Amino acid sequence: MNGLPLIRSLIAVSLLGLLMACGNGEDHDHHAGHDVHEHGEQDHAHEHEEGLYYCPMHPEVTDDEPGSCPICGMDLVQSDDDGGHEHHDHDHHHEGADGLWTCPMHPQIERDEPGSCPICGMNLVQRDSHDLDDDQVHVPQAVQQAMNVRTTKAERSRLLRKIETVGRVSYDESRLKHIHPRVEGWIEELDVDSEGAFVESGQRLFTLYSPELVNAQEEFLQALRRGEGDMIRAARGRLEALGVQHTVISIIENKREVLQYVPWYAHGSAYVTTLNVRHGMYVEPGDEIMALADLTRVWVLANVFESQAGWVEVGQNVTVGVPHAPGEPLHATVSHIYPVLDERTRTLQLRVPVTNSNRRLRPGMWASLSIHAQPSEYAVIIPQEAVIRTGRSARVVIREDDTHFRVREVTAGMASGNRVVILDGIDEGDEVVLSGQFLIDSEASIRAGHGRVEDHSQH
Repeated sequence: MNGLPLIRSLIAVSLLGLLMACGNGEDHDHHAGHDVHEHGEQDHAHEHEEGLYYCPMHPEVTDDEPGSCPICGMDLVQSDDDGGHEHHDHDHHHEGADGLWTCPMHPQIERDEPGSCPICGMNLVQRDSHDLDDDQVHVPQAVQQAMNVRTTKAERSRLLRKIETVGRVSYDESRLKHIHPRVEGWIEELDVDSEGAFVESGQRLFTLYSPELVNAQEEFLQALRRGEGDMIRAARGRLEALGVQHTVISIIENKREVLQYVPWYAHGSAYVTTLNVRHGMYVEPGDEIMALADLTRVWVLANVFESQAGWVEVGQNVTVGVPHAPGEPLHATVSHIYPVLDERTRTLQLRVPVTNSNRRLRPGMWASLSIHAQPSEYAVIIPQEAVIRTGRSARVVIREDDTHFRVREVTAGMASGNRVVILDGIDEGDEVVLSGQFLIDSEASIRAGHGRVEDHSQH
């Protein structure tokens, strides 16, 4: 105890003795009667206060049974067993010389005696400064209840590295077919009327008239009539080189006649993604007539952050969900990781092929992806909400006992989902605070006087 509290105590004892001396001249019997009467009332009051209920925010509100505060509506709490609420107040007055009174919600408010907070009007509570370190804070149970303090224990476990991201459905480029003529000619008949049309496998797409194709067919038929094997193979090879399909060559061989308008057929069921011609149009080599996309398999292109780039590998399992079919996830694997990081978004792109037999995935759709990476090594893990992050440090509030808390600097490592690895600062089994930790940390910052309050202004 420092010198000032000792002087205050001596003054209080002197005043008490003076008052007792002044009272000796009164009628002793009358005084004794009052003593008996008051002693009985005090005994009754003491027995009554054993089960007294009061409001943590408004201690002047008391009741004999549980209920709610008529001022703020908070549930009343029962006074301590060691003397009730009045005894607790008496202890505060007795210890007032050794501790400061502060507001639970505004720790910067400090007074030498009880009162109310000038900011919010809440009753001040005494800060127990006996034997407290700079990073240690005393918080009474009633104040903890008002602050809704929740805690959990740090555990040593393996963090499941699960990457949650979104991707965009795209065409499987290996299943795109681009149709270009290898000769000049004219589109005679066009069986596809618009982009987006669906064509079945073997369906005719268009017919093409080309003098060059007519000459190539005549050479092929002449070789067939002569029966010369080498000439037949050469003439057939020329038709194939000019883009005539094998099915059409077989028709020419069987009918033994020239097709003035050579047909083109779809190799498989697909959607027309591009259509650049109309009936009667002239085309030449290099022009794209149309493009077909097979949607029985599509790509989902997703991006992961640079910090997660080391987690992904080819072959990892992926769960794909689409907004229009909730609860029906698709399962796939990572097939390719692009080698270049996007400098603008600082993300890495990866490709996930997805079987789409019912064609419910359409290019341009968004999809959610959950990539299941390998779990981390065993480490101390806590919920992310327990970490107080600033631009310069990370801190965690530890509960040491029922009313004492300590702030610790920590080194946060890998985070996944709502949990984070703590590399240094706390140990397995430490009880960390999940809610109300910012107020406790602010109180510790004020006590320490190390300028940590400036960090809170960055939140």
